[in-house]
Amino acid sequence: MALSARLGQTAADDIGPRPGAPSALSAVIADDECGEQQYVPSLRHQGLLWEQVRRRELITVRARDIMSRPVVTVRRETPLSEAVGLLTTHGFAALPVVDDRERVVGLLSESDAMAALESRNASAVVGVAMSSPVEVVEPTTEVSDVVKAALDHHRRSLPVVAAGVLVGVISRSDLLRAFALNQGVIEARVCSLLDDYSGSQRGWEVEVADGTVTVHGCCADEAERRVLTAMIRTVAGVESARVVDTAHVRSAG
Repeated sequence: MALSARLGQTAADDIGPRPGAPSALSAVIADDECGEQQYVPSLRHQGLLWEQVRRRELITVRARDIMSRPVVTVRRETPLSEAVGLLTTHGFAALPVVDDRERVVGLLSESDAMAALESRNASAVVGVAMSSPVEVVEPTTEVSDVVKAALDHHRRSLPVVAAGVLVGVISRSDLLRAFALNQGVIEARVCSLLDDYSGSQRGWEVEVADGTVTVHGCCADEAERRVLTAMIRTVAGVESARVVDTAHVRSAG
C-alpha cells in the first residue's frame, strides 16, 4: 500500500482529486519523510474534515458574545458623588466615561474614586478622578485576548467599542461566567458536529473535562475514528480529543 508522503497533506491543502491521486474511500497509512507511519485521510474524509473546519471558523467566542449592555456611563462633568452612587448601587467595578458622541474618554474605577475622595473635595467631578487613556476591546476581539488585556492592564472591566463608540462593557464576572459555561458549550458543539457527520443515526457519548473531549461510539473503521478525532479538534475550546471505538472494544473483548 505504498503511497508518497506528499499525499498526506492536511485537509486544508488537499481536498479534491488530483491527477494520479487514489480514489479509495478508506484512509491509508503512509511513511512520512522520517520513515514513521503517518495517517493519510481519503479524499472523501478530507472533504468532510475541511467542511467542518470551514463551518466552524466563526464559532470562536468573542467580546460581543459576552459583553453587558446597555452600559451605565458618566461624563467628565458628572459630580464624583453621583458616580460613586452608581458604582455602589449597581455593584460596578468601574464606569466608562464618555463624551457627547458616546466615545470613551476615560474609566472611573473604584480605586480612582477612593483616591479622589481622600482629597475631601466635595465638588470634585469625574474628569479629575478618571483614568485616561483607556484600554478598550472591539466586539470581534476573542475572549482569550480580552482576558489578556484585563490582566495586562490590571482592569476589572473593559469597554467594548465599535468605530470608537461605546457598545458594551466586559467585567471579570462576564469572563468567569463565559469560562464556567465553556464546557457545556463545547459539549453542545461537539454533539452538533457528530450529528451533522452521522445524520443523527448513531449515538455518541461525549465527555468534556478541562478542554479535553472524550467520545464513545461505534466507528466504521480506524480511518473514521481518526477523522472524527481530527474533526472534534476543530471545535473552539477543544485542546485535545479522543474517540473510543466501542464497536471494536466489544469485539476485542
